[in-house]
Amino acid sequence: RTAVTFHRPLPAGPLRLRDLLRHAMRGSRADIARMVAAALAAVLLASLVPLATGTVLGSYVPAGRTGSITQLCLALVAAGLASAVFGVVENAALLRLEGRLEATAQAALWDRLLRLPVRFFSRRSTGELAQTVLGVLAGRTALAGLTSLMLHSAVAVVVGLALMYWISLPLALVATGPILAAVAVLGRLGLLQARAQEALLARSSAVTDRVFHLLRAHTKIRVAGAEDRVVADWAERYRDQQWATRRAVRLQNTVAVLAACYPPLCATVVFLASGPIGAGVSEARFLSFYASLSVAVSSAVQVAVALNSALAAVPLFTRLRPLLAHPLEAGADAEAPGQLAGDITVEHLSFGYEPGVPVLRDVCLRVGPGEMLAVVGPSGCGKSTLLRLLLGFEQPSSGVIRYDGRDLATLDGTAVRRQCGVVTQHARPLDGTILQAITAERGHTLEEAWQAARLAGLDEDIAAMPMGMQTLLSDGGALSGGQRQRLAIAQALIRQPRILFFDEATSALDNVTQAVVADSTLRQRATRIVIAHRLSTIVNADHVIVLDAGRVVQQGTPAALMADADGPFARLVRHQLH
Repeated sequence: RTAVTFHRPLPAGPLRLRDLLRHAMRGSRADIARMVAAALAAVLLASLVPLATGTVLGSYVPAGRTGSITQLCLALVAAGLASAVFGVVENAALLRLEGRLEATAQAALWDRLLRLPVRFFSRRSTGELAQTVLGVLAGRTALAGLTSLMLHSAVAVVVGLALMYWISLPLALVATGPILAAVAVLGRLGLLQARAQEALLARSSAVTDRVFHLLRAHTKIRVAGAEDRVVADWAERYRDQQWATRRAVRLQNTVAVLAACYPPLCATVVFLASGPIGAGVSEARFLSFYASLSVAVSSAVQVAVALNSALAAVPLFTRLRPLLAHPLEAGADAEAPGQLAGDITVEHLSFGYEPGVPVLRDVCLRVGPGEMLAVVGPSGCGKSTLLRLLLGFEQPSSGVIRYDGRDLATLDGTAVRRQCGVVTQHARPLDGTILQAITAERGHTLEEAWQAARLAGLDEDIAAMPMGMQTLLSDGGALSGGQRQRLAIAQALIRQPRILFFDEATSALDNVTQAVVADSTLRQRATRIVIAHRLSTIVNADHVIVLDAGRVVQQGTPAALMADADGPFARLVRHQLH
């Protein structure tokens, strides 16, 4: 059976970490109140032990009141059982709270990540992005149980100090100094731990990103015989990561040693001071004071250690700030495009990735519904950049892109792309079966997948595979370059898009297969914008534009451009033939 869970998306505007926390904690007030009440009750019940110690040793034992001792012991047992019940209630509320926070925050972050503009991803490495999104899970794991521990310990410190000051003010003043010193020293170490953890995360991100890229390029590395250089490059990053790990672990060990030393140190200070200033304190009250001191010191150390662990987890969450602060691609006021007819107009378009370095200059073009526009030009002239602008992945410096007469900047870019089929030269399918790669898990049937494969000229290849449509793909390794391109074409055609964008999408196909694909796309009656170098790819185009250095230097039908023997298009064709 299948269960469906609805998740609330984050608001569209720039956010802060507290906005994410508020979003994830929505609906948790009852659990928080239940957890706090149960923790308070459990700590207050535990505070009866120091009082009972003084009462038994100061009154009951000297008087030989065995019956009263038995009754008090039974009362403490009952208090312990009640404290255990409160602990169960508290932990149940905490588990619900942590589970809700993780599920809500993780789903909301993934949703927001996939709605960010493409330029956000181009400025960050894969390893950095992976650690950023998974940081919520890692942070929740690091903080697991700390909330309950800090709450218990903080209340225990207050109760313990209150009992100490009630029993003996002079001794309490003496004991407070070491307790505050312990918190101050451990707090300073916590700040150092946070900085060390931040450095470790940066080094780990560099190693993860390098490993990811090396694994994807393992064939090229073997062909180039660059194994030694690659291992040396990885080892350098791994060395930096290990140095950062060493420093973080050293600080953790220092905190652990100090946390173990402080309770007996504080006890020693109190014992030494009890002679000169504790003359008026009876043995029974001193034992109660010592029991209260033990609770206060151990709880203060636990609070400091828990805060250190929380500070060490802070960098996991601060890495989310760029993701939360960056505006989404489609704002709340984005207009739904409706059913597109396929009319595309570009008016005086200019764009540059860096200020003052234009890639496209004053580009104008128009392609009507069902027409085919070919974009040609030398490498680096801006063809792929034009495609990114048409898809809404980049924002033009000036000029307008219109779909059916409406400015793309005012439309919901995701809704526009849902009506487009896009195939790039180096398209690689996601891991899974061929069927999943073609359908992209959008609910298409097996028959529709076979029809799309036939349109892409891939059906015979799939039928020849032992597993057919259920053949597993692992990073595209089971397919040749031409088969990967045809698989991407099948994925684009199965949706019957109104607009098709091909960026060198048939560069790895032979002429026969390319003709099959061209005929299939023609019968789709979709608007086609094709970036290509091969003459056979664009011979049937309705219109051709030639780009050079980011400018449209020639445009017209293929026949008209060929007729101009000295034109840029004719020169490109002659260069290709020779």
